[in-house]
Amino acid sequence: MAVLENYLKALGKESIKRLHCHISGIEYTEKGEQNHLIISESDFKLEALFEALLEVKAGGRIMCESPTLEVDALFVQKAWQKFSGEIA
Repeated sequence: MAVLENYLKALGKESIKRLHCHISGIEYTEKGEQNHLIISESDFKLEALFEALLEVKAGGRIMCESPTLEVDALFVQKAWQKFSGEIA
């Protein structure tokens, strides 16, 4: 939420409707980011992201940067549909 709140302060409420962000699980070492990981096998808190995006009424795109782009993109889409109740 802190990142989204800073975003809103800097760019305004209209910009949050066109948010563009990249997500992936991340493996860190002492030197920082090492590798992108498969989201379902990482500690990425996807539901917390969804809650925060809903709270600020965000719209836009989420781009997946995991090693299995297509698989994780579908994983995130299905997780969102389940979270938001949009399951067909």
